[in-house]
Amino acid sequence: MKKLIILFALLFAIPLASESPNLNHIYSIEIDPVELGQKYEFASTEFLLSNRTSIGKHYSFNLSDLIDPYLKDLSIEKRSNVIIIAEDMKGVTQPFTYPDISMEYSMIPALLSFTKKMVSFPDTLVVGEDHNSPSEIDIDKVEEFFNVLIKRRIYLQLKYISDSDKSKIFETTSLMFPVDKSTKRWLTDLKYLHIYLYGNQEEYKK
Repeated sequence: MKKLIILFALLFAIPLASESPNLNHIYSIEIDPVELGQKYEFASTEFLLSNRTSIGKHYSFNLSDLIDPYLKDLSIEKRSNVIIIAEDMKGVTQPFTYPDISMEYSMIPALLSFTKKMVSFPDTLVVGEDHNSPSEIDIDKVEEFFNVLIKRRIYLQLKYISDSDKSKIFETTSLMFPVDKSTKRWLTDLKYLHIYLYGNQEEYKK
């Protein structure tokens, strides 16, 4: 716990772009839901308050799906030293740790929600309209369609959310921490996720 407190003190004490011998930049992910949707699976997600009141259905990514590809050299245990700094369109930042996004550590990991429509399909899929020719189906498109249809429910720990907060969070691309009892560290209009490793990167590869 003492090490974690010191670590967060370090994060707030230095500017985002500064160099630190103990904080090594790994990668920065630009947040574009359309581009991310072409590389990673996303799911239609219903969000509910702690009293089980539904507050809407939106799309969401697992943050671990976006970040894990850049941590292949690190074991799950060593990934606990990974720090992610989220940055919004105005340059406001929010640091959090790998345990916040991992199913190995958190019951309800942090996620990235968005409302922008990723793909569109007609209500009816006609297969083999011309009975004299073989049916041709774009399997990739069909798989993409069913990925969007995947439904999940996220039970937030919030007892209440105002209409203004709900609009702000769900009408933009947002970083959400479902385990939080408030939205204070949630970040909207997300632009980047900066990934850092605290400590000697070469040592963690051994």
